[in-house]
Amino acid sequence: MKNPMKVRTNPPAQALLEAARYWHDVFDEHRAAAYACDALVPPKVEKDLEELKKMALKYTDVRANGGAANGSMCYLVRSAPEDSTKMYTVTIDPASCTGDCNCGRFGVHERTLCAHFYAVVLKINGEIESYVDKMQTTAHWRKQYENTYSVPFSLQECMSGYREADYGEYPKILIPPVAPRPKGRPSDARIKGMLERTGAKRRKTTCSNCGGTGHNSRTCKGAASEAAPVLDALNAAAADVDSQATPVLDALHTVAADVD
Repeated sequence: MKNPMKVRTNPPAQALLEAARYWHDVFDEHRAAAYACDALVPPKVEKDLEELKKMALKYTDVRANGGAANGSMCYLVRSAPEDSTKMYTVTIDPASCTGDCNCGRFGVHERTLCAHFYAVVLKINGEIESYVDKMQTTAHWRKQYENTYSVPFSLQECMSGYREADYGEYPKILIPPVAPRPKGRPSDARIKGMLERTGAKRRKTTCSNCGGTGHNSRTCKGAASEAAPVLDALNAAAADVDSQATPVLDALHTVAADVD
């Protein structure tokens, strides 16, 4: 089925009608599936219970531990055969189909059964579906879809209950709302497209060690190039010129001081 929420070419009112029809069909499919289910729990919950049963079958050491004052029974479930110190206490009442477990991860009162409680139900040959919370049963699933509604199939049907006395004259053309003028002087430049935008060109970095580009001498990982000796010779010549010119400059400064 084509999802009308992705359709952008139709007018807004027509697109909303198609979206309403789409979700109406989805509602009818779910409603038909709910009323066609004859089990006590929906298929999704039944699949979760099958996975929980595989975990419960691992707990083979289930022992009775007396009963409580309200008529419920207490059982001890060992976590694993090799671990004899960790035990879980499960309380179950077959008459009211209620119970609890001190595992801390799952609880019957939290609408989710735990594997320890399932192991006790298997021990007493009970039906696990009877202990499922009522919100996870097929009856509650059907109750969610007991109300039906109809969807109009044209714009004329949408406007059939419209009265001008209550809402005024129905506008033929919808005009965009008047937006307030923003602060500041408006921009004179046109907003360029993505293909028109050109960033500033970055200056290339040249390495003085190897002569390569994209890095400098501090981060250079290659060998020195042939230009390195030439650069060293030029730097040495410049240092020599500076050393020879220093006495001449000192003599000139001395003469200038004597003249003053």
